[in-house]
Amino acid sequence: MEEQSQRSPVETAIHFEPGCDSRLFQQLYASLDQKQGFIPFLQLLAKTFNANSAALCCLNKKKMRMEYIWQYGLPEGILEWYHENNIIEGDIVHQMAVRSSPEVFQSVRPFIDQFYADKKHNFFESDLDWHDVAWALLHVEADDYLVLSLQRLSHQGEYLVDEFRQLNHLLPYLRQTAQLYHQFNRQIAVSRTLEDILDQLPYTAIVLNDQANIIHSNKVAYDLFSREKAVWKNATRLEFGQVETHNQFFRYVAEAISASMGQAEFSASTLFVERSDQPKLIVSIAPIVVQSQQRGGALVTIFDSEHRNLPDATSIGRYFGLTPAEAMLCQDLVRGLSLKEIAASRHKSEQTLRSYLKQVFNRTGLKRQGQLISVILAALMSW
Repeated sequence: MEEQSQRSPVETAIHFEPGCDSRLFQQLYASLDQKQGFIPFLQLLAKTFNANSAALCCLNKKKMRMEYIWQYGLPEGILEWYHENNIIEGDIVHQMAVRSSPEVFQSVRPFIDQFYADKKHNFFESDLDWHDVAWALLHVEADDYLVLSLQRLSHQGEYLVDEFRQLNHLLPYLRQTAQLYHQFNRQIAVSRTLEDILDQLPYTAIVLNDQANIIHSNKVAYDLFSREKAVWKNATRLEFGQVETHNQFFRYVAEAISASMGQAEFSASTLFVERSDQPKLIVSIAPIVVQSQQRGGALVTIFDSEHRNLPDATSIGRYFGLTPAEAMLCQDLVRGLSLKEIAASRHKSEQTLRSYLKQVFNRTGLKRQGQLISVILAALMSW
């Protein structure tokens, strides 16, 4: 263990094998519409991050109990032991989850002495041989808390800086998918389809198949199409009033569909649609598996600031751990301003803004401006 702790994050940094990053996202979205729920995703996630086990469980804060759980790799009989010994009252992950609202994945290592002081909880480090747990709070509703955790044994060592960076890169999509799943399961309908889930969203959501044809538009999308002249549905296609916008949209869609099939790196893109006398529409395009592991597609979400407030600098900075200047830059980017326009309005040079943007990319693990905007919207417009 001493040898493991002395290695630098650079030396032990996790590197996704080709296509693995895309497979994680494919499997995550597939969790919305498959019999096994999140279990296949947890298996792939544990394998990718060298974890012994992974769990996604719903906790009830008021009743201090576990409501349900998806898990991969947990030892046989652990759930019975967990409930018989009322471990939830001292479980570090669950206690921290219900006491705060963490914005990123965290390690349990700094808090072990505080929580695991008695023999009952020493079971985690002795019999189970759990050495570290990376965890994050994905969703909160009323008294229910949805928590994701990845457990490591002693020989696997502690989680390192770059591994947390990679996990935090996934976090906005994990939260969005968890919310979709939670919203859907509150419905009385028995059928488990992606269309049912998307119909519960408060913003426009459109699913395209691997030929870029519309196979589902939710209820909010029909409202948008009925009032908008800048974008509309033409048979099975999305159309835009400006030719340049239309061409750019389908370039992004082609990239997303390719990524959804594992043929390219997963990456979301953002397109701003100009309107006369109104703020720009924000169109996010992300890869999604819509039919099976072999068929790809894209999820198109459209945000209209005339009907919903966009994320502000305070919420962006808090969620992504940015400085005030970096968060303010992100706020302006989400509103469709160019770096040149932001420089003029904020009285800063474009070079300074590019420096801020580079730091934002370093903190978030993202690489493109359009991807950054899409991730911000996915993380902060889903609640």
